[in-house]
Amino acid sequence: MFADTLSAQDFGRLPLALAAGVVAVQLALQLLSLDRAHRRMLSAVLSGLVLGATAGTVFLLALCAWFPTLRIALPVGSLAVALPLCIAGAIGSIAAIAWGRRGGGRGRALLFGLALPALNVAALACILPIPDWVAATATPDALAPGPLIVVLLGELLAGLLLVHANAVADRRYAARTERENAGLRQLADSAFEGILLHRSGRVLDANAAFCAMAGLPHGAIAGRDVTAFMPDFAAPPGATGSAELELRQSDGGRLPVETLSRELSFGEDAVQVTAVRDISERRAAERSARDRQRVIDLQRETEELRERTRIAAEASRARSTFLAMISHEIRTPMNAVLGLVTALEEEGLPDSQRTVVSAIRESASSLLRLLNDILDFSRLDTGRLTFEAITFSPATLTQEAVSVHGPVALAKGLRIDTDIGADVPAALVGDAGRLRQVLHNLVANAVKFTATGEVVIRVRCPERPDGAARMQWEVCDTGIGVPADRLGLLFAEFVQADDSIARRYGGSGLGLAISRRIIEQMGGTIEAESRPGEGSVFRFIVTLQEAIDPAQAAPATAPGDQGERFRAALGRLGRPMRVLVADDNPTNRFVVRLLLRDFDVTLDMVADGPAAVLAVTATAYDAICMDMLMPEMDGLQTTRAIRNLGGAAAALPIIALTANAFSEDVQACTEAGMTHFVAKPIARDMLLAALEDALAPPRDRRLAQAA
Repeated sequence: MFADTLSAQDFGRLPLALAAGVVAVQLALQLLSLDRAHRRMLSAVLSGLVLGATAGTVFLLALCAWFPTLRIALPVGSLAVALPLCIAGAIGSIAAIAWGRRGGGRGRALLFGLALPALNVAALACILPIPDWVAATATPDALAPGPLIVVLLGELLAGLLLVHANAVADRRYAARTERENAGLRQLADSAFEGILLHRSGRVLDANAAFCAMAGLPHGAIAGRDVTAFMPDFAAPPGATGSAELELRQSDGGRLPVETLSRELSFGEDAVQVTAVRDISERRAAERSARDRQRVIDLQRETEELRERTRIAAEASRARSTFLAMISHEIRTPMNAVLGLVTALEEEGLPDSQRTVVSAIRESASSLLRLLNDILDFSRLDTGRLTFEAITFSPATLTQEAVSVHGPVALAKGLRIDTDIGADVPAALVGDAGRLRQVLHNLVANAVKFTATGEVVIRVRCPERPDGAARMQWEVCDTGIGVPADRLGLLFAEFVQADDSIARRYGGSGLGLAISRRIIEQMGGTIEAESRPGEGSVFRFIVTLQEAIDPAQAAPATAPGDQGERFRAALGRLGRPMRVLVADDNPTNRFVVRLLLRDFDVTLDMVADGPAAVLAVTATAYDAICMDMLMPEMDGLQTTRAIRNLGGAAAALPIIALTANAFSEDVQACTEAGMTHFVAKPIARDMLLAALEDALAPPRDRRLAQAA
């Protein structure tokens, strides 16, 4: 229908119309390709303004090019109405194009193609209906619809072609981008370390290694907060940062990881990439290294401790050997001194000579007490002091202290009394010897430091918990007293309340220290109260078991009774007691002879072990007194040799006479087969008690050990 209105000249002007359409469509595509920050409402309005003005201008130019004789008069007022209408139509076209771009394929191209002709139709609709705006000098058919339709079809064709080309380019770009993204994804997934992409603390993406560390699929990670997986994670304050954290796994476990974060910029966008490395093996290696180092340190400390223990043991053995040697070397001549002095005192000496002999005996006794204190202190210091559990009477123990120290107190004009409470048990089980040592020490000090007045020994039993007795001994005196600021020093080693006391009264300052250690090792306490010029009270408290059979308590032995009991035992024997004395020291043999000269005892003397064994094979003895240190065979070897003879020799009582007074010496004697132990210097009552016990039947022997 439009063929009559078209001419060859009209088709010649078609390229100009197509060019105008291409410009308009390309401009629309460029505007729509802006980033999202520019596709807001204000940007759309501005884009519509530019596109509307361009579309109207292009359309008018196309008309002028098609109809050279056409003149268009556009009054200013009419233009003010036409341009907004044109712009509104352009904005609508842009909206249609934008909606079409979200589609795909041919539908999108068709919408693009229809958008621009619609824009021009809108502009034409805004202009043509107003006759005053057009003043035509052409022929009436100058504005025939045929040419207009050609222009619109050209624009449609241009839009279709350009949009299709753009769509193809978009698909190629998208395919290339997808391939690149797939390559990057494959590269990221092939990494041994976890990679996390996040912005503002929210995960954008994660690789397979991180998903494996967290134990979650990729879909359960993207979009969540980074702190959901690493609670202690914090974005670095600068461009980069590293930290060692714990990754929370899906099964509740905690995986130690090391993170390295870096900030990356994409135009105006900024994201953070965090590399997450599993350091559990490194931590395990570090722990293993620390454990190995601890083992090495422990081994080194063990070796050092073993070496220190060896050195301490050697030092202890050296000290024990030294003390044993000193004890033997001092006790051996002391045995002779005290034995000979005792023999002299029994002679009818003039008073002047008796005074000299008494002074010698007192000096020798003081030296012996000092030696005993040193040995006891050494035992307590090394923990080698052992305690016995024998049945004894606390009343008898207290009376013995009065019997021993009473003569000294009486000589000074002092009165010494006892105050035994009615609540005191008849018999107890404990180490009576050590309790006697402590009590005698306190009573001796009270007598020593009291010039006038009295000394009272009080015994009480304030408590009886579960078959035990909480015993309390107090020694009260009216002596010189001790200042309050010096009371704490009384129980220290080698310390006395005043330096002048040592010069005036003598003493080593070990007695109270030894007493304190004995009581403390027995689980008790010892304390003192004193006022200068008024006197002192020394108190010790120990808990002991009550004896089941009080009759088992040994009766008290008054001085002089032991000799009578030994004579009675000899009378029951009905003949002289035959005793073999084996000692390499002639003086010691002479002392034994002096101690037994008043009794019906026949003594045979030998100087070494082989001679003692030979004598036993030739003579039937009632007992043997044997020294421990002899040439050729010592006392232990000689005892074993005698026991090996069998017969009567296997049960023959053998009394050890030794200057070694340690508990291990007593044990060694017992293991060798000796039946009694008497320490040097030999006290006559101790020797007589051992000989008396040797005369008893084997089942009745007490196997006395006296040190």
